[in-house]
Amino acid sequence: MPDENTVEYYAKREAQERELAEAATDPAIQAIHLDLAKRYANLQDEAAQGRSRLSLFKEA
Repeated sequence: MPDENTVEYYAKREAQERELAEAATDPAIQAIHLDLAKRYANLQDEAAQGRSRLSLFKEA
């Protein structure tokens, strides 16, 4: 069963990262924010399905 607070948190963070990407003037910074937005979107999907890894970054 998904934790709604977790799903909502990831949705909020994804939106924030997209806003930051839109506001960024440096293409490299914009790309970083868009990558983080994608990662939050993935985490949101996983949390909604009850299988969250709870990590933004790939494990080594």
